Amino acid sequence: MLDSAQSYFDQCPVPVVKASYWYQRGFYYFEEQRFDEGFRWLLRAQQAFEQIGYDRIPEISEYLSGLGGRYYFFGEYAICIRYMLASFRYPPWVRRAETTAHNTVGLSYQHLRRFPQAQAYFAKTLSLAGRYGDSAYVAIANTNLGHLLLLQGRPEPALPYLYNGYRFSWQPIPENHVPENAALTALYLAQALLDLDSTRKARTYIDRSTQLFTNRPWSDYDLQYYQAQTRYYKKTGDYRLATIYLDSTRHLETSMRALFNSRLVAANQMQINAERYLNEVFRLEADKKNALGA
Repeated sequence: MLDSAQSYFDQCPVPVVKASYWYQRGFYYFEEQRFDEGFRWLLRAQQAFEQIGYDRIPEISEYLSGLGGRYYFFGEYAICIRYMLASFRYPPWVRRAETTAHNTVGLSYQHLRRFPQAQAYFAKTLSLAGRYGDSAYVAIANTNLGHLLLLQGRPEPALPYLYNGYRFSWQPIPENHVPENAALTALYLAQALLDLDSTRKARTYIDRSTQLFTNRPWSDYDLQYYQAQTRYYKKTGDYRLATIYLDSTRHLETSMRALFNSRLVAANQMQINAERYLNEVFRLEADKKNALGA
């Protein structure tokens, strides 16, 4: 359908309609994991949006936050934050998208180890989720706030947030169920409880996590699971199993670091490729206009 519509949109006299088509096509290629093509279309759309003027596009917050999300996937956290903050200057087009964008900014600041900023955006995510009655993001924001405290070595104040994150992952409305969040939260709870010497209770949450995990792509569940198991078996004095899980943790950390680095390299290369492609497109369009003018 996108292919058959291209010639129609190429001739559309309304620039924002044409740019919106480019944006949707870029998103399609991202979903298909054809990232190089996706970057080409998204960058072309973004340049058009800038030329039109953000304030002249009612749904611009959706486009900007969507672009930010693509950069988050490739670990370009500073660029992600820039697009997300730009989107906040305009009225939200979709409530869930506004909540998701604030959560993504919080995660980006967390990756950059700017913890006060991360906490502020997770708190804003929780506020928006409560205002809109979005229990799924109430769960996610609570979990992220608790995990952030864990990263700072503060297990005791983390527990109320983590318990809330776990509890709100199960709500009466099926579309608000987030079992993947419950699985991760169970592991964070186990780690907090191990820090506080509640070993038996920690074992319960580790076991629950394995029942909840849905094998979602791009999840760091495995790493959190190996870390929790390593700490549990150290705590209980089973050093043979602790060593096995520690080896698994280190192997996975190495693999994830390599994957992250490869994504950064790929993102940089795709950005260069997209810019070259756009320069060629603009050159051909200029030649066509000149030929028609002649």
